[in-house]
Amino acid sequence: MRMGKVLLGVVAGLTAITQIVAAKPAVEDFFRNPQNTQMSISPNGKYLAVVAPAQVDDDISRRNIAIIDLEDKSKSRFVTGLEDQDVAGYSWLNNKRLLFGVDSDGAEAIAINTVDITERNPKPKMLINPLEDFLDGSTSQLPSPGVLDILEDDDRHILVSYDERKVGSPDVFKVNVKNGGKKMVERNPGNVSGWITDHDGKIRGAVAQDKLMTEIMYRAKESDEWEVIARFRYDDPTGFNPLGFDYDNKTWYVASNKDFDTAAIYTYNPETREFGDMLFHNENYDAGGLVWSDAEEKILAATYYADK
Repeated sequence: MRMGKVLLGVVAGLTAITQIVAAKPAVEDFFRNPQNTQMSISPNGKYLAVVAPAQVDDDISRRNIAIIDLEDKSKSRFVTGLEDQDVAGYSWLNNKRLLFGVDSDGAEAIAINTVDITERNPKPKMLINPLEDFLDGSTSQLPSPGVLDILEDDDRHILVSYDERKVGSPDVFKVNVKNGGKKMVERNPGNVSGWITDHDGKIRGAVAQDKLMTEIMYRAKESDEWEVIARFRYDDPTGFNPLGFDYDNKTWYVASNKDFDTAAIYTYNPETREFGDMLFHNENYDAGGLVWSDAEEKILAATYYADK
């Protein structure tokens, strides 16, 4: 794979001024991989990660992850070398390690991978491959893993929500990011579709489905029994969708249509089962989620779903 010249172009492109040309795009442009996307700075501010096309041959390029050393750009390099697939997305696990997703051979099931960017010759490690689990008979349908919590105080593990045992009903596993070993830490009772962790990585919330009904489950401590704190039909405007815990690890943020035609974001007390203040509302669009700052332990912004 000819990555050297391509990477030089990535670095140069990041420092150049983009020229906007008012010209009708060619048809080929709609089928070409974008140049540089998904830029993200490492927690310590020393590196910039970017998904960029790496040339496989004269006609094919694949989206890989490049690391730009912001103090010495001559040390910039690609840390993945995919030739048959594209990087679907990534996130910083810590200052040394990235998590990234790759489509499992076009099966539309994202495999979870990791790579240590400080290694001299970085070698990505596949942690969970849903296609492999499907083909070896571990599951009767193609499962879909997702990173639930990166466990900021534990550099060796992450929490993964994975429906390997029953598609659509994920269990929670603690996965070793260095060797891929995994251990189930929360078994799905059968109807949970999503889990919620607090800022200490404790599993303390869940969303369950019972035919047309949605149940919201909560527990004050991981050792406590689950308690259903809300139950509503899927089309009930007074229902809500948990977005996560506040940094006090007590208050929830939730999205609900209880007051408006479009979803707004509120605080919610799972102990008293009461809504609190409204944080965000757009009269034209549904609220989507929140942007968190772990460094400052506060909410920075809210997102919403607009027209495409």
